[in-house]
Amino acid sequence: MLFWILAALLTAAAVAVVLRPLMMPARDAARRADYDLAVYKDQLAEVDRDLARGTITQAEAEAARTEIARRLLAADRGGEGDASSPAPAAAPGRAARVLAVVLTLAVPVAALTFYLAEGSPGVPGQPFAQRDPGERQQLIRAEMDAGALQRELEAERPEDVGGWVDLAGRWADLGRWAEAAEAYGRAVGLTEGDPRLLSAYGEALVNIDDGTVTGQAIEAFERALAADPTDPRAQYYMAVAAAQAGQDELALDRFRALMGHSPADAPWVPIVRDRITATANRLGLDPEEVMPEPQPPAPEAAGGLAGTGRPPAAGGLPGPTEEQMSAAQDMDPEAQQEMIRGMVEGLAARLEDDPDDLDGWQRLGRSYAVLGEPAKAAEAFEQAAELAPEDPAILAAWADALLAARDPDEPAVLSDTFVEVMERLYALDPDSLRALWFLGVRAMQDNDPAAARDYWERLLAQLPEDSQEHTLIEERLQALGE
Repeated sequence: MLFWILAALLTAAAVAVVLRPLMMPARDAARRADYDLAVYKDQLAEVDRDLARGTITQAEAEAARTEIARRLLAADRGGEGDASSPAPAAAPGRAARVLAVVLTLAVPVAALTFYLAEGSPGVPGQPFAQRDPGERQQLIRAEMDAGALQRELEAERPEDVGGWVDLAGRWADLGRWAEAAEAYGRAVGLTEGDPRLLSAYGEALVNIDDGTVTGQAIEAFERALAADPTDPRAQYYMAVAAAQAGQDELALDRFRALMGHSPADAPWVPIVRDRITATANRLGLDPEEVMPEPQPPAPEAAGGLAGTGRPPAAGGLPGPTEEQMSAAQDMDPEAQQEMIRGMVEGLAARLEDDPDDLDGWQRLGRSYAVLGEPAKAAEAFEQAAELAPEDPAILAAWADALLAARDPDEPAVLSDTFVEVMERLYALDPDSLRALWFLGVRAMQDNDPAAARDYWERLLAQLPEDSQEHTLIEERLQALGE
């Protein structure tokens, strides 16, 4: 009810501002004539002063007086005519009043009709403290987690290759490519130049420059290819680098070489095919004649990248990660979707035969998240959590998917399953920033501000004082009052 009262008052105020000049009485022409007469009389006096000062001649003065007198007489006649015929002056006033009535009725009715059609008048209001954290809070939370992981790695686990790769992936998901590149660089140093990490590092450098393959990225890809000439990611970006340098023939050779040794079911094949077609067209060649056939589909090789938790793709070649899929945003949408779908469908089919593949379930969950299917992502991470019930990273990923899978039209209340995951995460790590935040939110939803304050004060103590997160939590605590 308060909303409708405020809306009515604001509407009335806005209409009043618009209608005020329209509702004012119309000025008749006699007032205009009086103004003109005064102006012309002042002009006659000014002519006399100019003649007295000698700035004009007697002949010029007489000519000016004659013209001003003519205008003065015309204005005087016009004023008399309007004074005797007031009806024409009243006509604009009547039209304005009609327009005022129309606006008074039409503006509120049109606004209300549009709101009822496009808005959500049935959604109940909620106190600020009980509202869903929303996209901004989710972003802050993800940044908090990544920052906490980075501080932990720097202070306690600087030699943890898998930790640095995980951190790089988190920064990449946030679009923080500079931080992702730094984390990949740390992992590269710890593995003494693992080719797949080198190509991931190079890809992060490419994304820093909005798709431009810079000299530093080329150096990383060259090192990757020196250690593993079959690395598809490094091959692909070296071909892109040639195309960006205007070397279309070299780019075509590199794209064709990548296509020639790739398995036919490799998810990057459609993208490479599109690149070959575009490059051939620029060179005036028939794409069908220069398009090589890929290799037959190959079974997946056992094992993965040691210490990183990333499984290999078909034929032992590293498949595209979520970072690669993010980097494919400038490619043809259909080819991009085909690439992602091919990877996800193949992985899901394999996991049906091998349900104990922990890394596979995590990869499937991340892939569904990229595809915008959070419900399926939550199911995949739930399977991973059953295999590794004490892995905080898996529980956090499961929680993210559950949060994203919520119906936006439903009340913004954390589900019991989500809260259970947070409680499990809290039991494993009482200092978990994520768990402290959301358990505080749930406490507020349960009308337990004391518990919320306890969670959030412990969270605040872990955050840098100059950080955005620290400011947000302080605001929440101040909203709780004493």
